[in-house]
Amino acid sequence: MSKKFLVSFLLVNSIICCYYLDTWENGNTTSRMLAVMNVVNSGTFQFDNQQARTFDKACIRGHYYSEKAPLPMLMVIPFYKLITCLGYQENGEGKIIYILGSVLCGVIPFLIISLLFLKAAAKEPHSFSPVLLSMLPLYASFIFIYSSTFYNHLLAALFLLLSYIYLKKGSLFLAGLFIGLSFLSEYSVAVIIAVWGLQLCLKKKTVRALLEFAAGASPAILFILVYNYIFTGSPFLMLYKFHTSFVTEAETLYGFSYPKLKALWGLTFSLYRGLFFYAPFLLFYFFYLINKWIKYSPKMIAKKILQSYSGLATLSLLIVLSSETGWWGGWAYGPRYLLLIAVLLTYKGVIYLSSIQFSKIAFLGVTIFGLICALSAKITVLYSIPTDRMNPFTEIIWPAIIHSDFNPNNLLTMLLGIAPVIGAALFVLLFILGVIFLQRTDVKQKQPEH
Repeated sequence: MSKKFLVSFLLVNSIICCYYLDTWENGNTTSRMLAVMNVVNSGTFQFDNQQARTFDKACIRGHYYSEKAPLPMLMVIPFYKLITCLGYQENGEGKIIYILGSVLCGVIPFLIISLLFLKAAAKEPHSFSPVLLSMLPLYASFIFIYSSTFYNHLLAALFLLLSYIYLKKGSLFLAGLFIGLSFLSEYSVAVIIAVWGLQLCLKKKTVRALLEFAAGASPAILFILVYNYIFTGSPFLMLYKFHTSFVTEAETLYGFSYPKLKALWGLTFSLYRGLFFYAPFLLFYFFYLINKWIKYSPKMIAKKILQSYSGLATLSLLIVLSSETGWWGGWAYGPRYLLLIAVLLTYKGVIYLSSIQFSKIAFLGVTIFGLICALSAKITVLYSIPTDRMNPFTEIIWPAIIHSDFNPNNLLTMLLGIAPVIGAALFVLLFILGVIFLQRTDVKQKQPEH
């Protein structure tokens, strides 16, 4: 692909992703925002005077801190410091921090992931559009919802995807380095580190491979040990253990107990937080994958899953998360704790489908359904869905559209005061035109010159 097309691809996707920038106060994002604000303004991670603004916090020796994985906060701190040094002053709401976090931890990771998907889709010669195959699965899922928020999931997903790519290439040090960064963004990645380390031992049949992988991950592990010691007094006690919502002995085990069937169903096929409902492209991919595997024996299928880095990582994380007391992820759109796995599986799906013949009509049908769901949430409630709403679309999202309760955090509304409903309509139009433009530009660049 030409550099001109890649620039156009990045520009269009940047505009789409930056159109909505989340500045709502949410327990998750506010916890990070308060930490960033106080480090820059007061020189401390403590936010005792503002702790009532969020439920997501750790209480250690009478002081309140963000219990979140540190990398997203650490990335935003220097940029916020620079802005304050340039004379920017705010009234304590932290909106500029939300925006910085949305761009650095949401938009930029999403754009890089999109480029990796485009590269994967264009690798194999086929009759289907690499633009549609790379863009639609991402936008037609809950992945897109978190693309412009100060959450940690997309950052963790990007680093995990890079780790997987280098793992497949055999660059084990780089694979370890990137999965370490993913762990610093999301603690649950520790499960995948252990799984991939074990698989390396079994596949390579040598300790050297494990040591190379571990050497790459070791800076992140050492960092978190020091980070824990500074705040909790022990390198092995994480801030998350002091989460103020943990009130029972069972919950003090970092919120984990034992796997539950209700959680497994809820995280996979339910309309509540089901991975295959909120990322329907994965159902399409799995249909073709199972159609290929159906000729194998159960023993052979089990062997393939156990040997697959993405397959065993998915199963392991799914089982671990199903034992978490808050497996649903609080106020959320889709199974946000599984977002990094969703990115990994979608990447695998794009690669696989780019090498085979598949039903274009079925692909478009599945992704259009996903787009309707994701765009409807984006222009209304985003991820702000109460935990007790078991069917978010009929209970929250569709009623919001009917009652014209649209998301005001779009650029046209924030900068020009345009009504949110008009901003929402223009966003949908912008998305459609952007996809058409990139599709036609890609086709045109491939046509031979006369």
